[in-house]
Amino acid sequence: MLDRIADEAEVRLLDNARSLLRITGPMLDELRTQDEWKFACERLRESLTDAVNVAEARGERLRECS
Repeated sequence: MLDRIADEAEVRLLDNARSLLRITGPMLDELRTQDEWKFACERLRESLTDAVNVAEARGERLRECS
């Protein structure tokens, strides 16, 4: 059951990251203000942090299983 919850969380985080990449790609070409840049960078940082956390958790679980 815990594995299923982790899988679902991972799917959600990756979906959010894909959406963020799709949105910020074109947006980065048009950003004009420091606030816009800061907002985009903060969201990208959050998404990257989530991805790293998922990868690390997966790695720990794989080590425990082997």
